[in-house]
Amino acid sequence: MMNFTTQVANDVSNDSLLLEVLNEAGDCVAVVERFDTDKVLKFQLFADSMDVACVEEILSIAQKELHAFEDGTPLNEAKRDSRLTIDSNGN
Repeated sequence: MMNFTTQVANDVSNDSLLLEVLNEAGDCVAVVERFDTDKVLKFQLFADSMDVACVEEILSIAQKELHAFEDGTPLNEAKRDSRLTIDSNGN
């Protein structure tokens, strides 16, 4: 069983707050980053793959640890990158 830990860090140059997910060796395997200027959340995965349940747990932890944007806007109201669209065959 692989154990992961999380830590919150600031990136002053990007005006962002990060939730970093570290493996047992201390390597960063995923990051959720809150950009306050643009009110955007970004997820980066640095592992080859990760169980969907783990990704869901990371996002849940990020909601708690990263709190709201600096102006009080809840994270669930983060702006979406308009360059990205998702089209499901079921819809």
